[in-house]
Amino acid sequence: MGATMKVGWLERLWRDESAQDLAEYALLLALLAVLIVTAVGRFGQGIADLIDSSEDCLRPAMGGGTPANGSEPFGQCKKG
Repeated sequence: MGATMKVGWLERLWRDESAQDLAEYALLLALLAVLIVTAVGRFGQGIADLIDSSEDCLRPAMGGGTPANGSEPFGQCKKG
């Protein structure tokens, strides 16, 4: 009777689909995490450079004098 009980438990566990949604959400979250890490790794430095150049151009408007590199007067920061 003990062996039959174990087999019945395994069969119920195999057929139980209540945890299926949890597994699907976990796979979806894992995929999103991989995509985010990949995007940050690929575009992170470009975004950091854009923010740094914006700061350099805005520094004079915030009362900080000329841009950090001192090469361009206020209002003449290059676009792009």
